[in-house]
Amino acid sequence: MGTTEGLVSGECLRTNLLWALELLAWHPVHFSRVAEIVFGLRRLEVEDNWSNSPKSTARSLFRAWLPATALSAAERMAALRRLSGQFRHAVMDVCISLLPGGGPSFASRTARPQWRALDAEVPSPTNADVRAAAVEASRLLLDLAPFEKLELEQLLEVATRIHSDDLSRLVIEVESWSATATDEDKADLRHNLRRRDVLRAYQEGEEDEQLAAALRRMEEALSPQSPTARHRWLFENSHVEWRALVEDEGNGRLSWQERNALVEERRRNAIDEIREQLGDQAVFPFALSVKQPELVAQVLVPQDAAVDTATHWVSAALRTEANDQSSAFLRQLLWSAGWIDLAAVVAGLEAQGILSSEVERLRFAEHLPGRSIGWQVAESLGEDVASAFWNSASIHIWDDTPSDEVEYAVTKLLEYQRPRSAFSAVSLWRNKLPANRLLDILQAVARGEEVEGPFPSSYNLDEVFQLLDEDEAISDDQIANLELPFVKLLCSYGHRDHERTLALHRQLARDPNLFVELLCWQYHRRDGADEPEREKLSAERRKFLAELAYHSLEGWKKVPGCDEEGVVCPDEFTAWADSALRLAADADRKEVAEIHFGALLARMARRRSWDDWLPNVILEYLDRSDCAGLRERFCMGVRNARGVTTRGPYDGGEQERRLAERYRDLAARYGNSHPRLSESLISIAEGYEWDARREDEQAAVGERWHP
Repeated sequence: MGTTEGLVSGECLRTNLLWALELLAWHPVHFSRVAEIVFGLRRLEVEDNWSNSPKSTARSLFRAWLPATALSAAERMAALRRLSGQFRHAVMDVCISLLPGGGPSFASRTARPQWRALDAEVPSPTNADVRAAAVEASRLLLDLAPFEKLELEQLLEVATRIHSDDLSRLVIEVESWSATATDEDKADLRHNLRRRDVLRAYQEGEEDEQLAAALRRMEEALSPQSPTARHRWLFENSHVEWRALVEDEGNGRLSWQERNALVEERRRNAIDEIREQLGDQAVFPFALSVKQPELVAQVLVPQDAAVDTATHWVSAALRTEANDQSSAFLRQLLWSAGWIDLAAVVAGLEAQGILSSEVERLRFAEHLPGRSIGWQVAESLGEDVASAFWNSASIHIWDDTPSDEVEYAVTKLLEYQRPRSAFSAVSLWRNKLPANRLLDILQAVARGEEVEGPFPSSYNLDEVFQLLDEDEAISDDQIANLELPFVKLLCSYGHRDHERTLALHRQLARDPNLFVELLCWQYHRRDGADEPEREKLSAERRKFLAELAYHSLEGWKKVPGCDEEGVVCPDEFTAWADSALRLAADADRKEVAEIHFGALLARMARRRSWDDWLPNVILEYLDRSDCAGLRERFCMGVRNARGVTTRGPYDGGEQERRLAERYRDLAARYGNSHPRLSESLISIAEGYEWDARREDEQAAVGERWHP
């Protein structure tokens, strides 16, 4: 039942088997046996995402509105009931798929045999057939009682879709199951039921009183006796919902502040109830058992709590075994204590002897808040605590954080070789640092410090480099050299998200030596001769440099000698082009130089209007007798610069014909002044005309097969 995987595509090995079964299912004699085989195949685990699966085939065989057999809808449902005893879980899945309100009704028809009489034998489905199948599916689902927890969980997910006659039966089954179920199991199902109730609040339409009453009864039946199980859902996610809250919020009766206050109040009441029924000693184990212990910590130690309260809970957290849950709990406690009086909390811990152990001191340091109060306390406790803090802390900066605090934090992070963390901390508040400090951060990241830290995003990098562009004390060459290690992010495969022109590309447009150096990084000599300087580098280093060169050249759009207004200086352009091609020839890489230079000019041509095409200096350079290779590569670049196209299935080659006409017009325009370039433009037009004929042929074939 598996698949094969390849570099381009794979194969689903079960497809032909399933198609063969779907073909047989059309005959009434074979349908029941085919369904039995498909249900049997469902026992085999399918972990891939291919649409051809026993599960999808089983559903399609019984789909009421798109028949896959000559049997009537009633006969199909009778066959499904006969198989329910042997294939319980598969039949439940099919029944659920037949219930109304299951989402968009679209599907592809199963494989059909080429029998001429088949269409006449297959009954056309009616709305009555679809409704009857849904009613029978609902009845059959409840006839499978009693249910296990996972089965009940499936039924509660579709409780709002079950027929009204069967809803009371579901309530009875839930009540019967809950009589012997554990509190934890009941809490799980109750939470799922609550989510379904919340989703109903978002739906438009009149309230179904019978359904609402049934949901309330089931929720009451599933209410756990233990307060910890009953209230766990409040601390599983920072965003919680219940029906009344969602309705008030949707009707505009609640602001987000009022909503948060109601959630906080409910969480406080939950903790109070746990304390009242199970005692204070039950609160801490409960906090460590929920998915987000920090939510419990927020309730236990709010920002207006007493110092003794904060000290008590921090002490308890430090005494417990270190793990993800206790660390999240401790981190939130110390964050809240930072707004109360963290120094007083530390004094209380020291009085209890909690911070006498090196292990607890270091653990305390690693969870201190990443703001000024955190590093002040860490540094007051000694070098070991300060070192642990700066080696692990996640620094948080806001709009009201003083600039001197920001610079101090960045200086310390750089001192402890954590430039990526420093960049992450200031990425949204770049203006709080001087440009030379941003330069220090980027240089440290480029050197490879803190390889496990958060890598800067391309957008934030571009924003920082834009600030560096505006600083007159930092040269363009410095910025270009600093951009190069990040070019794979800034210009991935030639794609740029930012309007800023890279300093690296500005330098490329000024310095032909850099252009040829990048070519040498990416390409070998054409004659294959050894290059001692290149061979000295490791294979990994050569690969790294080749990748930098590739991304740099692919994204290059700054034409030499071209200013911001698009005006090209003839002397600068010609001098750069002559020098670049000469240096490339000396390095035995002239052909690849022509490819990239031609692609650059083609990208420029693509951006300009047809009436104001390439500047005269570029036209003259392309028309030179010694630039035949460059003209050929320019033509290739023009085709590549077009990119991906879209069209209707029967549109044919109309797009290509329009382009061909454009290039023939250009060829006629430059026929006398630039005859060699004119010939190249004609070859481009001929290429598009050939593409147009091919697209016309494909469209014609499509129309013959799909009239």
